[in-house]
Amino acid sequence: MASCTDSKIPNREKKLTLKLLAGDNTKEIAEAYFGRVSKMGEMLEGGTYSLSYGKTKSCTVMLRWNTEDNPEHPDLEAIALKALD
Repeated sequence: MASCTDSKIPNREKKLTLKLLAGDNTKEIAEAYFGRVSKMGEMLEGGTYSLSYGKTKSCTVMLRWNTEDNPEHPDLEAIALKALD
């Protein structure tokens, strides 16, 4: 997870990036975005969920297409971490 630097993502300064990987030491399948001020953002900042920047962690992530911010170019939005194993 890191800051959102993709210029195509609306309000990128308010979002973080979640890289979706098939396993450790593999290339990302996709990137999903979530708000800095969100439940997922709180989980990252709080440190109580064993999440940290730059470390891979097996988890189940709920995703959706964000068509509200830019209907012509929807982006993948991470909306929840359901399981951290």
